[in-house]
Amino acid sequence: SGSAYQRHTPRKQMDIAVVGVAAGLTLQGERIQRARIALGAVAPTPVRARGAEAALEGQSATEGVFTRAAEIAAGECSPITDVRGTAEFRRHLVRVMAERILRTAAERCGR
Repeated sequence: SGSAYQRHTPRKQMDIAVVGVAAGLTLQGERIQRARIALGAVAPTPVRARGAEAALEGQSATEGVFTRAAEIAAGECSPITDVRGTAEFRRHLVRVMAERILRTAAERCGR
């Protein structure tokens, strides 16, 4: 098993995250046996990206699979536009960050 978390803040002095993404993976060989993805600061409360999780489970842990799951995760959030960023920017961050942390979580599985 491996996990990873990343958050984006506009400045080091600011404690409020614009986006937070966490992922946990369990691999059996090269196949993803179990996947969990949580998204923060992109909905009224933290949310699980269940569609992205389903897209990962049973698949090989490859860049293409991670990219597709990250795209699904970006579509599963409902961010707002405020002074820290637009909803579109936050969705973009979810996609980029989810792909990155899925790769890191897989590496931490010993892949």
